[in-house]
Formats: sequence, structure tokens, C-alpha cells
Amino acid sequence: MESGFKDKIAQSGIHGILFSVLIAIILFAPKFLFFGTLGYAILTLIWCIRTHRSFTFRREFWLYFLLYSLYVVSLLWTENMELGLRDVEFKLLLLAGPLIFAYNKWSLKDLRSLIIGVNVVILIAFIRSIGVYMNCDDPFNDCLSNDANALGIHPTYMALFSVMAAVLALYNLLYKTKIWISNKYELIIKLLSVSFFLISAFYTYMVGSKAGVFGLIITVTILIFVWMKNLKDKRLFKIGLVGLFLGIMLVSYKLYQKPHYKQAVDRLIEYNQDNAYFRYKYGGTYWRQMESNTARILIWHISKQLIVMHPMGVGPGDVNDVLKARYKRMNLQLLAERGLNPHNQFVQIFLGLGIIGFIVFTMIIGYNFMLAYKRKYVLLSVFGAFVLMNVIFESILEHQHGVFFIVFFALIFEQVSRPKEKKIEQ
Repeated sequence: MESGFKDKIAQSGIHGILFSVLIAIILFAPKFLFFGTLGYAILTLIWCIRTHRSFTFRREFWLYFLLYSLYVVSLLWTENMELGLRDVEFKLLLLAGPLIFAYNKWSLKDLRSLIIGVNVVILIAFIRSIGVYMNCDDPFNDCLSNDANALGIHPTYMALFSVMAAVLALYNLLYKTKIWISNKYELIIKLLSVSFFLISAFYTYMVGSKAGVFGLIITVTILIFVWMKNLKDKRLFKIGLVGLFLGIMLVSYKLYQKPHYKQAVDRLIEYNQDNAYFRYKYGGTYWRQMESNTARILIWHISKQLIVMHPMGVGPGDVNDVLKARYKRMNLQLLAERGLNPHNQFVQIFLGLGIIGFIVFTMIIGYNFMLAYKRKYVLLSVFGAFVLMNVIFESILEHQHGVFFIVFFALIFEQVSRPKEKKIEQ
């Protein structure tokens, strides 16, 4: 009797449900991220003990442990111990994630419950942001795409979860339902998937994250392209390819008309054409309204110089201090006042942990692509591309939401893409 009850619970997608609740906690009550993760770990451990799950420590876990060890060891040469210890505390999820998933065995049922759960969470966030939007003085211009819609969380990190919700909804629509509607059940699933995708995609635009919007375009393109490539009718593939290209061009053109996105593209083009003049034009103390993309480009250039000077790293706790001193030396007062980090995780780690940390982090990012190629699993490819897009434009591991997203979703997709699960799916 008890065994039958356990089987029913296991088949209900309990892991996906619990993980969706955890996402809701960290998005709507971010101060409780640590306690929410701890509660999730305890519930998982209790469940695994009661169901006699075995402990499985996989090879990829060592990469996370090695990266965390480098953060701990770096305290030996870090002068700013306050920031160094904070880094070690924030990166504890690099240890917690692998330990949880050493017991936690995700199945395809768990993934399906996660698809619904995470989209429901984003739907709630979307409804809450509508209230913020309606109270805006100019709702049709300044507030439709605004970081206030991210409900107190940095828009980049809120966009991580909204994009993933949109990706999972589209994945469910393209890969988990039949092309032609054969019954009411199929129709309901398709309508829910389309609705969830549109809401999550639109909410990504609402939070005002450029990396989120560009990441959404890239991930949706990959999902649709792989799906079309697997179509038996090659004429449909060619027609779909043309439609996909035209759709990307149309969306890109519409985005380029928005000042928020146009300025980002123009700044990159301007820097590539003449980076010396770019630094002269935007680097002076007179430039008081420095736009975020301009700041990023200047910071990357400065960080590159510092990396050459400190190939073994300055210590994660000292990265901001070293950059701030450099800003002042170059009369970049606005950057010095804000104390901006490199806004690139590769640069952040190279400057903090040196070449060894850079290699380990590159291996972690590359491992997703290697698994995706080896296992032919599209969600891993999409996830890897999306993470790569974000770590290029943001120091994503400097915030617990970013560490949580990368570690936990990587481990989830690694588990559901194992050959045994794919065989069950087929």
C-alpha cells in the first residue's frame, strides 16, 4: 500500500512542482532564496531517503566544486575580505546544487510539471506587473519596457526565468504534441502552450532586459530551426526557413526602432569602427549621462588591460576596488561613483580568479554544449546558448539568482537528457 502511494507521488512530477514553488519564492520573496533552497534540499533529501534513492555523484559535479574551491582559496590574497566572504557565501549554490541532484532523480514527468509550474509563476509576475504598468504616467512610451516591471529584481535576472518559461512552453508545443490536432486534449495543450509562450515572451520585453530579449530571439530561433529540420517534408522545411528568417528580420527591425535597443547596437558599431575615438568621446568627465552599453564597452576595455597586468587574478573581493581605482585614474568619475563590475562573467572570473578560474568556468559553459551534441537534446543546446548570451553581457554569477539559474537548470536538463529518459520518452 505504502509502495503504491510512493509510486503515485513519484509519477506526479513532484520534483518539478517543488522546484516551481522554489522559483516563486526567490522571485517574489528574494530575501528568502537561501531558506527556500534549504527547504527544497531538505524536502528532496527526506523524499529520497523514504524512497531509498541512491547517492550518485557524477563527473560534471567536480567542475562546480572546483570553481567554488577557487573562490575559497582566493581569500588568501584578497584584501577586501568583506566582499571576498560575501562571494564565498553567494557561491554556496555551486555546492548545494550538485549535492541535491546527487540524490534527486528527475524524470520527464518532473520536466512536464516544471513547464506548467514555471509558466504559472511568470503569469503571476506578469499580472502583478500590469498593476505597475497601469499606474505609470505614460504607459504607452516609458513604462511598457521598464525595469520597474521586474518587481524589484534586476531585470536581467527576472528575464532569465521568463525566457526559460517561454522556451519550455514553446518546447512543449513543438516537441511534445502532434502536428495535427486529433482530439480535445491536444487542442487544450496547444492553446495552453501558445498562451504561456506569448505571456512569458511579452513579459520578457516588459522587464526591459536587452540581454533577455536578444536571448529570447536566439533560443526561439534554435528551437524552431531544429524542429523544422526534423520535418519529413523538405518543402515545408524550406518554406519554414524563409518564414523564420523574415520573422527574425521583422522583430529585429521593430526592436531597432526602439531607442533602448537602437542605442545599444549603435554603440557597438561605433566602438568597432574606432575604439580610440570612442573612448575619447565617451570617457571624459563631462559625460554625465553615460548609457549602460557605453559603460559596458569602456569597462571591458579597462578590464582587458587589468587582466594583462594580473593574469593570476586579483581576488574576487578586490575586482571592484581595482576597477574603481582605474576609473578614477582615467577620469571616469561616473563609473567610479557607481562602482560598476565588468558586466561580463568571463572577464569577472578572469580578473578575480585568474586564468585557472577562467578555464574552469569556460569548461562549465562548454559542458552544456558537449552534452547537447552528444545526446542530441535540443533543450541543452538552447540553455547553453542562452546562458552564453547572458554571461557575455552580465556578471551573472555575482547575484544569487544567477548562480541558482545556471546551476539548477543545467543539472535538471542534464538529468532529463540521459539516454534512459530519452528511451522512456520515445
